[in-house]
Amino acid sequence: MLLHLFWIVTWSACGLALVILLGLVIHRIYANRRADARRLERAHYIELLKARAEESAGAADPAGDVLTDLSVEILELVRGDEKHRFAERVTKTGAAERLHERLRHGDVRTRILAAAALANFVDDKTRMALIVALDDPNRHVRLTAALSLADGGRAPPSEDVILKLGLDKLETSLLTVMLLFEIAQADIEDVRSLLLNASTAPAIRAAAAEALAKCDDFASIPVIATLATNADPWASELPRYLGALAEFEHPAGSAAVIHCLDSPVAEVRAAAARAAGRIGIDSALDRLERLLGDPDWWVRFHAANAFLRFGDEGQLRLRLVARRNEEPARETAALTLAEHADAA
Repeated sequence: MLLHLFWIVTWSACGLALVILLGLVIHRIYANRRADARRLERAHYIELLKARAEESAGAADPAGDVLTDLSVEILELVRGDEKHRFAERVTKTGAAERLHERLRHGDVRTRILAAAALANFVDDKTRMALIVALDDPNRHVRLTAALSLADGGRAPPSEDVILKLGLDKLETSLLTVMLLFEIAQADIEDVRSLLLNASTAPAIRAAAAEALAKCDDFASIPVIATLATNADPWASELPRYLGALAEFEHPAGSAAVIHCLDSPVAEVRAAAARAAGRIGIDSALDRLERLLGDPDWWVRFHAANAFLRFGDEGQLRLRLVARRNEEPARETAALTLAEHADAA
């Protein structure tokens, strides 16, 4: 009886395995044929595009997806007026409309890709589709839509975008800086206003400062310097303000940087030391020399590298410190000089 049962189970398992194998083979054949068909369609559309021909395709036509994907790939490769002309041509084929449909009804991954692809189209319908996507349930879709709008200088006011994306409650500093940088390319006053608005969240203010620094908006330096001077020494945004001042490399930020060199927070002292070197604040040299003996190695590292930005005078000071019997300043200066000599 047991042997008979084992025989039935064994043959059942073999039969199931055979069915699964046949299913996999059929699926592979179907997938290969579908891939071959898409390759042929791509080749067909490429020839049409080379010939500057236009072909209309319905939204339900399988070829529509192939043409849409191909159009986006080509748009990513071209720049300037050629890109705008090509975008207008493929819009007439319905490519932009199909991306709008994906943005409305696709899964999360499809909606994100569609939102990113729509950055290549500047027509009014696309702008409205991306604005609607700012209310998408998924925050990644909302953020991608905002970046696409900003890329074309079509974003709503920055305060509205920040509110819709929830950036004032969610820390995504790098992406926030990218978004504000793109918005500032079209409307720098809008981003600058975030610094002046007392109700702006501290993290957003810091991101705005970093974005404006990337835009070389020197008019914002006094505001950023004031924010850095008045900030709580333990505030997380303070090192970011100092990083923005370092990016500017402008003497207008010197007073704030010197003020922060005496901060009780190691991260702030390190950021201030870096900024002092980048700006080239001669009056900070004595304070930087004291920071060579700071208890925190990160502060010592930035102070030592700041001296290298002062040329011969900075290296002379490092050599003098390296000869003294004062640790850890002596070791920091010696190692920095040795690394600089090796790099040279």
